[in-house]
Amino acid sequence: MSQPNQRRRRRSVGAALIALTLITATGCASSGEAAPGDSSLDVIFPILRPTLDVRDNAAQTLGIQLLVNEPLFVYTPDGEFVPRLAESVEQPDPLTFVYTLRDVTFSDGTPLTADDVVYTFDLHRDPESTSVMARYWGAVESVEATGEDEVTVKLSASDPEWPYTVAKTGIVSAAYYEANGGQAGTPGAPQIGTGPYVVDEFKASAEVDLVRNPSYWGEEAPYESIAFTAPKDDNSRLLALQSGNYDALLLPPLSQVKALSAVPGYVASEITDTSTYRINFDLTKPPFDELAVRQAISHAVDRDAIIGAVFNDHAEPADALVPPPILEVAGEPGPVAEAYDGFARDFDLDLDQAREYLAQSSVPDGFSFTVPVQQSDPAQTLIAQIVAQSLAEIGVDMTLAPLDDNTYIQQVYFDKDIDGLSIDSWSAGSPEPAGMLFNAYTPGIFSNVSQLDSAAVAAGLAEYRELPVDSAERQPLLLDVLTEIHAERPTVPLLYPNLVFFTAEDTTVSGLNGFWWLSPLYEIIAPAS
Repeated sequence: MSQPNQRRRRRSVGAALIALTLITATGCASSGEAAPGDSSLDVIFPILRPTLDVRDNAAQTLGIQLLVNEPLFVYTPDGEFVPRLAESVEQPDPLTFVYTLRDVTFSDGTPLTADDVVYTFDLHRDPESTSVMARYWGAVESVEATGEDEVTVKLSASDPEWPYTVAKTGIVSAAYYEANGGQAGTPGAPQIGTGPYVVDEFKASAEVDLVRNPSYWGEEAPYESIAFTAPKDDNSRLLALQSGNYDALLLPPLSQVKALSAVPGYVASEITDTSTYRINFDLTKPPFDELAVRQAISHAVDRDAIIGAVFNDHAEPADALVPPPILEVAGEPGPVAEAYDGFARDFDLDLDQAREYLAQSSVPDGFSFTVPVQQSDPAQTLIAQIVAQSLAEIGVDMTLAPLDDNTYIQQVYFDKDIDGLSIDSWSAGSPEPAGMLFNAYTPGIFSNVSQLDSAAVAAGLAEYRELPVDSAERQPLLLDVLTEIHAERPTVPLLYPNLVFFTAEDTTVSGLNGFWWLSPLYEIIAPAS
């Protein structure tokens, strides 16, 4: 008789989003060939986009974009919103935001105007927009230039994510975009902005070289230049670090951390990510529409095997979609830990329990289905292979169907054209505690892959939207919403992967957290004093 496995102990995380741990420091001193003291910062980056169009960049690559295209407000590592292109913001009522702009210029010498801000916001909020951040603009009712240096935004409903959306949105020159006929941000028409850096050279998906903006309106950045390169594969990444020509390597595959840790002259820092690998059930597709089937799969999956084999133990077991540190900022760690411990019991590996649940379903002898996997994410394929092996133990046959990114996204998120089970990684788009829940469980939106339509969940999230940001009711309400979601089992949360950063020994690292890309990189990786 199989026994429930002992859950691996989760790392204790405080209320802060930062969970920084030094995991290695080699004994050899850096050669000095690439020391940031020479006024350059050379970075090995995980991925670069084909363009620097603000519609094409989100999360990690915003760490580059926002060095060129500044937002109205910057979100700092300590959780503050600091004015940048906006001098101030006023709220005449809870749904109206009036931004007063600074008197600054773009790097081509043209002045920043209210029309530029309106144009930028419309790039994301237009119904036909291709922006990867379009989903964050749903609550915006109107954006108007109400003065030469004034922009007024009106929301149709309260949106706790709105301040973060502003902080993620770099402002572009409307005139430059119009003059370049849809090519702005490409190598042929490099992006321009008001930021501390300008694009010196750009090779699509491969290299971005930035140099100081000589006409920058603010404080001069510490590095004369910052260069980003994206290696094509693991071997290229290792050789690049071994060359000694780089000051930092950000977010390598966790399977490569051990090999990279052996390179002298670098310190590796590991932090808790703000994303979750998960199994999704489409609640409208038989037999996944049966709770007993979802419960059976929940107990059949060996999450510890996935963490060990795929992530080399650089991950933590997940017990809900939202990583605990995100919820902890809305209250205390204790209630989150208590609730998550309760959820965890329903995901323990217990094949006997899994078989009992399956016996209660319409498919007691098992069933077969195909799961799509995203070819660009090797971890997803490996996870799917282990899940298939686990499900075979209870008589369920899962076949993998590798897909390119566009086909996967279209089938899984937009068309919902799958047999009923998918595996993906879902990231928090901002530190807003309810952000992942809004995106994953709002009925009718593309990112609700489970097609969960719960009146209790909808009511809880609607109530949350109306609470002040400092309300003590926010965390208990979100935990109640998570409890309602857990009862339906629309997902099996698998793990929270960690993020690893390698930095040269002669740099200093501070303010590193899961939303590092919202802050200027030169403030996080600074020359040693």
